[in-house]
Amino acid sequence: MAGVRYDNVVSLDQTIDTETESADRVTPRAGLTWRPLKELSLFGNYLENFGAQNFGYNRFGGTLPPVSAQQWEFGIKTELLKGRLTGSVTYYDLTKQNTAIPDPLDLTGASSIAVGEVNNSGVELDVSGELLPGWNLIGAYSYIDSEITKDLALLYDNNGNVIGQTAGNSGNRLANVPRHGGSLWSTYEFLGGDFKGFKFGAGVSARGQRQGDNEASFQVPGYVTVNMLAAYQLTLGSTKVTTQFNVDNLLDNYYFGSAGFNRLRVNVGAPRTFMGTIKLEF
Repeated sequence: MAGVRYDNVVSLDQTIDTETESADRVTPRAGLTWRPLKELSLFGNYLENFGAQNFGYNRFGGTLPPVSAQQWEFGIKTELLKGRLTGSVTYYDLTKQNTAIPDPLDLTGASSIAVGEVNNSGVELDVSGELLPGWNLIGAYSYIDSEITKDLALLYDNNGNVIGQTAGNSGNRLANVPRHGGSLWSTYEFLGGDFKGFKFGAGVSARGQRQGDNEASFQVPGYVTVNMLAAYQLTLGSTKVTTQFNVDNLLDNYYFGSAGFNRLRVNVGAPRTFMGTIKLEF
């Protein structure tokens, strides 16, 4: 697979009806999959991205520069036991320029700054399988090595004059990115008998400790939540009807979902949550 994409980014200040920034770029994409064995596939791809910022303005009212990114990805996929067990291991390396974050010098949280360059590399592991007819297990784990690779901080004298610059937060871990994360789910669906169509499941989701800001001045602790679901599926004529009821954060754990990049704001995670859905497929 190979291709190219053309993007043109234009920023407008609607208060004065003036174009503030214009940029364009052609970005490539290429990938290759090789299946040496029926049960095994090897894959790799490279792609670039380019686009407008979607996160506000700087504290002087100006627009932020466009975002660009480059990603390499390599991995292995396998399918065993006649498709009842599947798994994949993926390594990726993603570099992103001009990532927008809340400006730590703006205590109102209304403005943003662009971090020069951030690199995320890591491994993702996904496994799913049917242990017994109707009983399925799904697991996922991710390891992320996140680093601010290019940053800039200005030094000022007592009169507010710029007298120099430093590498800023270069070398620090990007805020709100956990090193470890994962989930494990188990579901059981009745395939016959009086309970045919019923499905029940439970699982856990976990995230590790994260930096609360790019200065690494405080940390947000990791957390684990327990979740459950119950569903029923039936067919009415040519229509398939699925009803499902979910309970997220079953134990009503108090945890912090993310930080606002400064000590004045840390977002509390959702409490015990109930949600019901009905889906019709014609």
